[in-house]
Amino acid sequence: MIIYAGLSMDAKTLKKTNVKAKLLPPIRRTQIYRDFKAGERVFLIADGEFDQTLAVSAGEILDVLRAGGIVFGSSSIGALRAAEMEAFGMFGIGEIFDLVRNTPVFRDDWLGHMFDPDTLELLTLPFIEVIFLAKPYLKGSLAEWGERVIREHPFAYDALTKQRCLKLIDWMNLRPQDKETLSSQIQDLFTGKRMSQKKKDALAMIKMAKEHLISVQKFNRHLQKRCGLY
Repeated sequence: MIIYAGLSMDAKTLKKTNVKAKLLPPIRRTQIYRDFKAGERVFLIADGEFDQTLAVSAGEILDVLRAGGIVFGSSSIGALRAAEMEAFGMFGIGEIFDLVRNTPVFRDDWLGHMFDPDTLELLTLPFIEVIFLAKPYLKGSLAEWGERVIREHPFAYDALTKQRCLKLIDWMNLRPQDKETLSSQIQDLFTGKRMSQKKKDALAMIKMAKEHLISVQKFNRHLQKRCGLY
């Protein structure tokens, strides 16, 4: 099992899940072909590069699914591709996946952000994280609020530095105490003191994959017994 999730999942957190999986950096175009040819059959996609390099494509995932691979998606580009490929057998999970699937105006760059490719240090905050942090203070659904942002406050969604995040919070016109709380939560995301929504969704994906593989193994043993092969 492979998980492409250098940003939404770290080795220490993965170890705590007690799931045997190889943690690889954010996925790029053709890498899922490479790993399938190397013998891997279960792929968990959370993070991927889709600006600085070519992104993993829906066509690649479809090829792997047709060849017998199992592909799960969450968190970032995994959620995007899962929403596109769910009808073809890719599994999607998590709040970000649900928002992508149910929001017609969803923009890919809501998930994007900048990071140091060597250290994976967060340089900007994904807009999607601001959305979920602000959820308790907003009126209406996240989809409705996202639509309003597009109309009234155009900006580079994948370039939210700390200062730009604070300007966005000012624009929300929150109560002073809510503004202070949200600003503190933003700071904690940048420093890693707070678990991101992307990581929460990646953990849910790992759990889903584990449960799916256990059920498949049980079903295979059942078939073997019925056929007298076990």
